Amino acid sequence: TVERQRAPTRITVSAAREGDDLVLPIEDDRGVLGEENDPRGPGLGLSNLRARLSALHGDRASLALSQLSPAGVHTVLRLPCAS
Repeated sequence: TVERQRAPTRITVSAAREGDDLVLPIEDDRGVLGEENDPRGPGLGLSNLRARLSALHGDRASLALSQLSPAGVHTVLRLPCAS
């Protein structure tokens, strides 16, 4: 997540169609993902988003996050795209 900070945070969003999917890569330069073994889990916002994606699109939608080094998060949201 991007925490409140004094320094500016750059967030980049783009969109592309890949076959029958709409792919939305999102990247920031300050976010930090929680620890993989964090007992609190992935966070309520991410859990809710994944549940909604699954309810609306089943396995045709996905959300993938990866930590960038030294800081930042790269996210790819993939949604089915109507023809």
